[in-house]
Amino acid sequence: MNYGDGSVTYEFLDCAAPAAPRVHSAYGGDGVGTVEFWPAYLDPESPVSPVTGYEYSTDGTTWVPFSTRTVNAGGDDDDLRTGTVSGLTNDKAYTVAVRAQSASGPSAASAASAPFTPHHYIDGPATATMTAGPSSVTFTWTAPAEDAAKVTGYRAQAFPQEFEGDWEAPGAPVIAQCEAPAGATSCVAAASPGYSYAGYVSTEEGEYQGGDTDAGTTAVIAGPSIPTTLPTADGVLTTSDADGKVVAGEKVTVTGKDFLPGSTVELVVYSTPVKLGSVVVLADGTFTAEVTLPKELANGVHHLVATGVDVNGDVRTLVVEVTVSGGVATAAVAGLASTGVTPAPWLAGGALTLLAGGGLLVAARRRSA
Repeated sequence: MNYGDGSVTYEFLDCAAPAAPRVHSAYGGDGVGTVEFWPAYLDPESPVSPVTGYEYSTDGTTWVPFSTRTVNAGGDDDDLRTGTVSGLTNDKAYTVAVRAQSASGPSAASAASAPFTPHHYIDGPATATMTAGPSSVTFTWTAPAEDAAKVTGYRAQAFPQEFEGDWEAPGAPVIAQCEAPAGATSCVAAASPGYSYAGYVSTEEGEYQGGDTDAGTTAVIAGPSIPTTLPTADGVLTTSDADGKVVAGEKVTVTGKDFLPGSTVELVVYSTPVKLGSVVVLADGTFTAEVTLPKELANGVHHLVATGVDVNGDVRTLVVEVTVSGGVATAAVAGLASTGVTPAPWLAGGALTLLAGGGLLVAARRRSA
């Protein structure tokens, strides 16, 4: 206060200690815990003593100096901060509280974090690779150099590289993923034709996921190939016509089983192979689809064929013999025979229809004039 005689008097007012920080998250590592927290909000209208550092406590009583930094390099003092609590015992649960230090003393303690458990996480596989197969990816790996005895399983995952849309949208490519027990060195996952895949293989130790090992990138995935002649059957394709008699230009329901879930199955009619469409296998390894036979199909004996891959990535083919009527005489269609796969000219008047929830790809084309 100025008394007018050139003298000034004043008094010191102690600033309050900072308010308590707020813990954002805490998670365990090998003998350590990582804690992220928000510093207390600073109100310009209610100045407090500047923060000079932080302390942490795992028991609420003993406080230890805490070296922290902003999560984002070069961040402001009020940005999210992180620090490492060391010297913890693996496989023991902890909680952590944080408080600020200042010239006016420590702040109140934050609320304790959610419990976390430090753990020694085992390494990922020593090596890992991926190989493209028909409508599938095969992951192969070798056990980690250390802690191999602790491995309880493996998990592999790969993503299509050319896709940028919604993973859950109809028609979106599948994420290739599979699991295998300890001691295994490979697993097979379904993959969508037309995409290359990049992925990794990780180890598992009970409830804990170990390290990841990059498995590289595959070539573009191809669909199952369609032979130019009737292939050897691995099983029987089931149809809705129990007597095996079908009519050209009409619909037939076909059902197959024991295919790799999520993979693509090609549906073809022989003698001369004509692609009817393709269908995505359901989670139980089955598919059911409705196909429309071409009106130009010759009368007589033909074969409906489903070609895909099994759970091991090996080609699997189901065949059923049918007798066609209502088509055209053999002589009238003799000129249509050719080597290789014939496009589906009848799809303008009929298409492959999904019945049981699997995905379906059909290329409809106009019949040539």
